[in-house]
Amino acid sequence: MMEGAAELTDHIWHLTRDNNRKRSGATTFSCLGKLRPAGIKDLNRWAFHLRRLVRQALEASADKENLLVVGLAESGIVPSALFHRILAKTGISSRWICSTRRPAKGIRFTESHSHAPDHILPLPDQRPSEIWFVEDEITTGQTLLKLSTALCRRLNVKQARFFALTDQRSRNLCRRFEEILLEQKISHTLHTLFQLPPFPSSFTSEEEGSNFSSRTLLCADEAGVGSPEIGSIDAGWHFPKHRPALQNLEKVWFPGMLRGLSGTLLVVGEAMDLALSIVEENPGLHFTHVTLSPWKVDGEHIHNRIDFNGKYFLYNRHRLRKPLYLLYDPIDRDVAHMVERTLAPKGFPVRRLVWT
Repeated sequence: MMEGAAELTDHIWHLTRDNNRKRSGATTFSCLGKLRPAGIKDLNRWAFHLRRLVRQALEASADKENLLVVGLAESGIVPSALFHRILAKTGISSRWICSTRRPAKGIRFTESHSHAPDHILPLPDQRPSEIWFVEDEITTGQTLLKLSTALCRRLNVKQARFFALTDQRSRNLCRRFEEILLEQKISHTLHTLFQLPPFPSSFTSEEEGSNFSSRTLLCADEAGVGSPEIGSIDAGWHFPKHRPALQNLEKVWFPGMLRGLSGTLLVVGEAMDLALSIVEENPGLHFTHVTLSPWKVDGEHIHNRIDFNGKYFLYNRHRLRKPLYLLYDPIDRDVAHMVERTLAPKGFPVRRLVWT
């Protein structure tokens, strides 16, 4: 545990996955808004401790300009956004991109242990000095390995830094991670708030190590998926020119920002980047994620769960604070309508956010 981060232990919850017999353990954090509404105080609490990771990394950086911050959908959107904001407040130039599970152009990669494994990461329009990969948790490190090697190779970058709220890898996986990066001639540093015990798994450490090799790098494809037309991509997003899943951003802002809101903002899927900006402008507003993460009701951290078509999930509805607002991108319209139809009979009427 990083010094001074002990106060965060009550904001970390250990859960059981509902769809993965090989890897049943899972972790989530208060700043992600998945088990209870999160507000600006929750974001600031985590940002306070993440600043120490940023300072730690900057001390080791030879070139502090033109950094690239990379997050993974869905749960990596919030921590990578916090890193990008911290760097901006520190006066450090950086750009921010996030992966998406939607049609897009960029580097395609597979998150093998995930419930929704296929991602695409947009390619930056300029070569960064360093790439900072930000995750909520590192479980095996295979996804980070695939992505970092592919992106560093494509952009001709030799320095990568890895950040996570928690690292739960075995020693064997940590060793193989470092060995393969060394083979690829990528210098790197690792910065985490918590080093937790490895997740229970039906894999032995030897089996994990044998699967964790340079051959996994072939899973990262730089061609993109189907090369869809840009128009069809943009149509699925609010403010497509301002979204880190479609292009690298130096400044984060959204036209027509809504103000004067309080209550709970229900956020469907990958609209979390937009939600963060709305919550920052509305201190009385909290957000709850309608998420792809399938976890079991355990009676301790999760007391109830609503399934939307067996794909999206809302946890602990008793914690929602009225009034309720609904935020979603056009591509998720069907899910959003299902949320409305399901919650209203349960006494939770929902208002859609509308931009003019």
